[in-house]
Amino acid sequence: MTNTCLQTLFTTYGDRIFCINLDNGRYIYIGYKDSPKLADITLETVEGVDFIKVKRKNKSMGSIELEFTNFIPSETVQHIGIMDEGFEDYRVDPLLLR
Repeated sequence: MTNTCLQTLFTTYGDRIFCINLDNGRYIYIGYKDSPKLADITLETVEGVDFIKVKRKNKSMGSIELEFTNFIPSETVQHIGIMDEGFEDYRVDPLLLR
């Protein structure tokens, strides 16, 4: 997927997006308790290559909250999970997505 396509989906579906599935089988869950929010995800092009930039937080050994960023090539996106209208405040159980 290109950043132009992803931006259109982000703009159109916004808070209804609950996950982005990558071609390595990994999911980026969006809007769950300890997962990034849509506002934490931006799209960037670096030297002609489209990337999804995801700001994340994690506790180091449970004590210090670390902030870091993942750059994920946009071409690795396989699908985007979108909740139906009226269910923006709900999320699919991640265990059901596996």
